[in-house]
Amino acid sequence: MWAMARDEPFADFFSTARALGFSHHELNHGVTPKMLASADAAGLRVASIHEPCPCPLSRLERIERGIQLTTLDEPLRGQAVEYVRGSIRLAARLGARAVVVHPGEIPIDREAEARLKVLRSEGAIDGAEAAEVRARFMATRAAAAPKHLEALHRSLLELASEAEAANVRLGMENRDHYHEVPLPDEMADLLSLRPGVIEYWHDTGHGAILESLGFHTHEEWLERFADRMIGIHLHDFDGEKDHIAPGLGTIDWDWIATCIPEETVRTFEIRGFTTAAQIRAAQELLHRAGCIERIDG
Repeated sequence: MWAMARDEPFADFFSTARALGFSHHELNHGVTPKMLASADAAGLRVASIHEPCPCPLSRLERIERGIQLTTLDEPLRGQAVEYVRGSIRLAARLGARAVVVHPGEIPIDREAEARLKVLRSEGAIDGAEAAEVRARFMATRAAAAPKHLEALHRSLLELASEAEAANVRLGMENRDHYHEVPLPDEMADLLSLRPGVIEYWHDTGHGAILESLGFHTHEEWLERFADRMIGIHLHDFDGEKDHIAPGLGTIDWDWIATCIPEETVRTFEIRGFTTAAQIRAAQELLHRAGCIERIDG
């Protein structure tokens, strides 16, 4: 994510990151085949792949075309499955432990979420209007979800055997929009499909965002799924935006540290405008909290 918005050749990002003390990298869904070819793939130290990677389409193009693991359109669902298969193969080739998966979404009107964000900015997220908007949003989503969840289960079961054969685990990521999959109970169902292959990937900013809109708390995700966590995206949330450097928002990193299993892959998933000084300050903060080992640049 940091590399995608920086004014430097993609191949140069890896030496820049190493100079900042990062030992491994996560290649994400912004990486195109051309970008990947520009880097010395054989020399990369990659801990995780964020599907779909590499991908010839932008995120916006994928959304507009409806390429989702949850779609009811079988050709589009098949295309989404193939994208994840490509990410599994890349992970196996580069020795990455896991593929981060965005499981999909329930295609419903998101006007309610937009209204909740306005109410949050006005300090009224705990008021009567917000409660009514949330209840309506939740009911609409619940009515539409079952058939899309069934499609997602089929998609993941198609992928699980290939991931297992490649010794790659699939990390189901908690998401930042209520219409997206999974909610906590849905996550529990996904993790029951193929334990040891389909596992949990925690995103700190996403957990904070849903809580800020009055939905599931950040604590619920970690209380229920920390023991299945294979990876974590570390970034902060300031009440409006996420993917900022830890320390620039409100997340309690001392608490986060108590929830991270020892072997968890830890990724700084931060926006491109983050400065080197902010990164180093975040590293020190996370080290003091116990979230990461000391990084020597």
